[in-house]
Amino acid sequence: HLPKLISVPGMYCGRRYRKRWGDGSNYLAFYEFDDEKIQATDAWQKAASTDWTKRILPKLGTPKLCRHRRIFEARAD
Repeated sequence: HLPKLISVPGMYCGRRYRKRWGDGSNYLAFYEFDDEKIQATDAWQKAASTDWTKRILPKLGTPKLCRHRRIFEARAD
């Protein structure tokens, strides 16, 4: 699932996390991309439509979406 999403044009990276202890959500997915509209593209929809997605979505509950804009990009000068 994640390798397919990363291959979508405009994606920088993606990470998945699972909670080890404590309260709150059990899972977190973190994606970096050029434009949030990427999630509406055919390429994203195709990459996101996997058997894994169908198995995990019922376990996620109500998804929460947070949008952030990168304001500083590290460079090796």
